[in-house]
Amino acid sequence: MKHLIITRPKERTNRYYPYKIVTPQNQLIAEIANNDTVELDVDESIPYIKAKLSYGGSNKLALSDCNEVQKIEVKSHAFFFTTLTLSGSFIILAYTLRYIYDSLIIKNISNILLIGILLFITLSATLWKNKWIEMRKAE
Repeated sequence: MKHLIITRPKERTNRYYPYKIVTPQNQLIAEIANNDTVELDVDESIPYIKAKLSYGGSNKLALSDCNEVQKIEVKSHAFFFTTLTLSGSFIILAYTLRYIYDSLIIKNISNILLIGILLFITLSATLWKNKWIEMRKAE
């Protein structure tokens, strides 16, 4: 049995939603709220754990690399939340540039900006869905 001490610092993103700590079979072993600490004992047969939200999750944390008593920190990935929040502003900026200026270069730049933003949003919701939460061993 490994004793895990999982901590979630106080953060503004997802502060009303607890992270679910699950096994590879999606069996819930703990829920951790904002600015909370959970201590749990995990069986040696479980290869890894991960944190989940309704729309995304974290990377897999292999328990074979952990000590008998291991501190783990779980927090939201700041890059995704800040960038996706600002992407709405960039979409408005791109459309404004497109319709104010009658230059072909500005229209091409705004098209490239729009395609890049939409590609980032699509990738964040599909391929990168397990990067919304950071789960790592604390020192």
